[in-house]
Amino acid sequence: MINKTLIFNSYEGDFSGRKPFLFLKIEFQWINFHNLENQMGDSVNIKKLKNPEGRSFLDELEQAEENLSKQDAKLFFRTVLSHFDSNISTRNGNAILKTILSLLQKSKIAQVFVDNDFASSLPLSSKNFASSAFAILLHLAKAYPAALTNDSLIDNLSDAIPRTPDKALVVIATFAQNTIAKKRSKNWNSDSDDDQISDSDSDGYNPRKSKKRSSRHRNNTDLDNDFEAEPLFDLLVKHAEIYANNDDLVPPFLSLLALLNDSSSEFRQKRGRKCAKIISLIMESAETPLLKKCYGSLKTYRRLAPSLTLIKRHLKSRALQSSVLSYLVLSPPLTVDSTFLEMLLTIANSDARGSYVLFQIAQKEENAEMLVEDAENLGWLKMSLPTAEDTLKLLLVVFQHKNLRDSVAHTPHFLRLLLAASKKTKDAGVLTVVCTMLRRVTFDRKISAEMKEIGFLATFFSRALDITENMAVHSGLLLADTLARVGFFSDFLEIAPKVCEIAQDGGPLSNVAAQLAVDLAVYPKCIRVLRKEGMESFFKRKLKDQKLKRTAQKFFELLEDGPD
Repeated sequence: MINKTLIFNSYEGDFSGRKPFLFLKIEFQWINFHNLENQMGDSVNIKKLKNPEGRSFLDELEQAEENLSKQDAKLFFRTVLSHFDSNISTRNGNAILKTILSLLQKSKIAQVFVDNDFASSLPLSSKNFASSAFAILLHLAKAYPAALTNDSLIDNLSDAIPRTPDKALVVIATFAQNTIAKKRSKNWNSDSDDDQISDSDSDGYNPRKSKKRSSRHRNNTDLDNDFEAEPLFDLLVKHAEIYANNDDLVPPFLSLLALLNDSSSEFRQKRGRKCAKIISLIMESAETPLLKKCYGSLKTYRRLAPSLTLIKRHLKSRALQSSVLSYLVLSPPLTVDSTFLEMLLTIANSDARGSYVLFQIAQKEENAEMLVEDAENLGWLKMSLPTAEDTLKLLLVVFQHKNLRDSVAHTPHFLRLLLAASKKTKDAGVLTVVCTMLRRVTFDRKISAEMKEIGFLATFFSRALDITENMAVHSGLLLADTLARVGFFSDFLEIAPKVCEIAQDGGPLSNVAAQLAVDLAVYPKCIRVLRKEGMESFFKRKLKDQKLKRTAQKFFELLEDGPD
């Protein structure tokens, strides 16, 4: 390097009185530029890298992988990437890209690459270099997603999609998954609304007539305050026709659209309808093998869905029905009609997945109401969906809606379904469910008369005793107690001896049975049975029992008013 003192002295005489320091400043600038290459001698030799066909070019690239410093990185990247602006051999071009990918594993050097938007200079549209260039882009999507939001890069990627749609899709999907994972807890809110988007909500959008991005402004989004992801995601909509016409890419393309709609309320609000239209256009014309894959690609997402019209059409197809059901189990439609419910009820007779879908749909009161309104015509309460217990489960879901309970209770086959389920079960939990449902019904003459006619209580109580578990017996006692407050049932006379036995055995249900005995004592026919079973002596002993004292007193009050 030239000594600055010698420079000054060498010109001092010739430029006397002409501001030699000005020339010195100019000379320094020339020296700094001229010697910048030489100053990089310990890191990388730019001279050798300027000629990609030189003998030492590949050796120097190899040296750069090991020796390139952060200070030299900017000039290095600028130099080697400039070669793609002119003709360069496939071998050397791919060697450059391989070296860059290797260097990006070093965080400090990678930051230089990202900060200077060198990704925009990657030869994404080149037939010879696209694979290597997209490998770099994929790494950036994983490690430095902000690098993919540069406008120039997005334009380059857009130009490359027609040639390499598969590679572009992988990069955008990786970017989306990586960014969503990082931002989900803060900004990506998938629960801001419960709306499902289908083509019935679309605005007539046609992907073949999509418009180019109109704004270049970087605005804050629900992704990140530091970079904007929307323009990158817009490429999916812009190039929808390319993906829609490639059967191999349709499933991952739809999955990515569904992921974005699930994960970002902003994306869903701005592009949800367009995405729904895209799905509709694809699935309306797709053949059966592709349709199966479409349903498979969408089934783990909630927001973006095929239209109900399409779903009903595909449910009718034997070849598609299984795929559609698997989809519906995980992504049931939120809005349905009676035709769809009828189809599911028919399917549920032989396929449990139909029932699983119905369970979820009926959680929405408007849908459950349709099941109640159509129950007489459809007769689903007497169906096995595909078992009586499954039908009971659906009934229980409907019963969660308080406004529908009395309507359900007056539905044909309601009590007979509960009785059939009770008879067949060996599960105490089923009896608990039946008991709970009946205890929430408003009993009137019609319901009471039907229960008496079919001997519901006696059958239910007998089944509870057969199961023997305390939970089952407890359900029997509770149901009897509920009916005792409604009116007299001849079944009381049949179960009363066992009630007395349970009360007198001192077990965990003794107090419950004792209370039931008192409730039965309001009926003269029952008092005779209770006396015969020794309850008068039992309650005399309990007059000194703090827990049962009041119950015993009530029993004797009833005896005074009853028959001798």
